[in-house]
Amino acid sequence: MDAFRIAKDDVDQMAAYWMARKDELMGMTGDFFASLIDPAFAYEEEPDDLMSVQFNICYTEWLLFECKLLGGYTPLMAYVDQPPSYVDTDALDSLREVVRTQFFSRFAILEKRKRAGMATLRDVMDGRCYEVFDPHLCSIDGWKDGTIALRIARVDGVWQTVGQVCMYDRAPEAATRRDGPGCVHEEDRDTRPYLSEMGFFIRFVYDVFSIDGRYHHTMRLRQTDAGAALRREIEARRHGLDGPAG
Repeated sequence: MDAFRIAKDDVDQMAAYWMARKDELMGMTGDFFASLIDPAFAYEEEPDDLMSVQFNICYTEWLLFECKLLGGYTPLMAYVDQPPSYVDTDALDSLREVVRTQFFSRFAILEKRKRAGMATLRDVMDGRCYEVFDPHLCSIDGWKDGTIALRIARVDGVWQTVGQVCMYDRAPEAATRRDGPGCVHEEDRDTRPYLSEMGFFIRFVYDVFSIDGRYHHTMRLRQTDAGAALRREIEARRHGLDGPAG
């Protein structure tokens, strides 16, 4: 494969810019996100720290990629529209492609090529297949046969991971295709119709974190050897945009 730009580096630079200005962003959004999801761990006498940190990562990802609070722009879009003076043209071109193509979904893991850092993934929701650059996913031997929930974008001709949320489900694709995390469930139509309008990412976070989420009882976060660096990254971000759960 020819060399290509790794967009996650540009996304991380954008995230760092907003972390330094988090008071401008957060306002009521942290409270809104926490009240919308109503995380189960908030009801525990001794909440799981890792669960809280991962929930905050979900909040940060929603805020940067999906929350249109700056004149109808997400923070990502606002950064591209009025970039800091130090951001070079190549980085802006990369982020423009992220804005145009990024989306979050659950994907069946069809094949992983560890040395190349490439994985063949099939979107559970529509059946489309993608060749995705994700060295972290490829490095974890235990992540196979099930599904992975993450955000990808096509930049420099290559689909690649651009978000921080990365959650593996060992259940086979067929078991979760029609009614898995992120889908609109029958009980949602009856008691939470607003969720159908909130988008796949919010529904996914609700399903796995909410006290009323269909899958929160099965949610487990585990350390992996390959995940040690990710844990350090998560801990660092905990001191950044860490609004809804402390």
